[in-house]
Amino acid sequence: MRDEDLDWKIYHILVAGEKYPVREIIDICGVEKEDVLKSLTRLEKNCLIEIYQETQDDGSPLVCARVLSLQETIFRNQIRCVTNSVNSPVIVENGVIKENPNYKRSA
Repeated sequence: MRDEDLDWKIYHILVAGEKYPVREIIDICGVEKEDVLKSLTRLEKNCLIEIYQETQDDGSPLVCARVLSLQETIFRNQIRCVTNSVNSPVIVENGVIKENPNYKRSA
């Protein structure tokens, strides 16, 4: 299966529900775990989904994925564009938006 076909398939699986554990996505797709993880990474990099970890009732971690809303997608793309610029007044470190200490305000 081509990468873009798998991405499309996984995205539409995620759209059908609120969230999915990654292991369920692997079972539904019927492809190798590594291929699903690569696809999820591509989708997250393109600001279409979020991969996150939550704690189950027994205390064990559960890795899940969900589709981002349109507002979240737009915001993440805007932040990515701003923070990729050396002239940006803000930076993102570990998911926290901070003032860029190297930012030079114009006089």
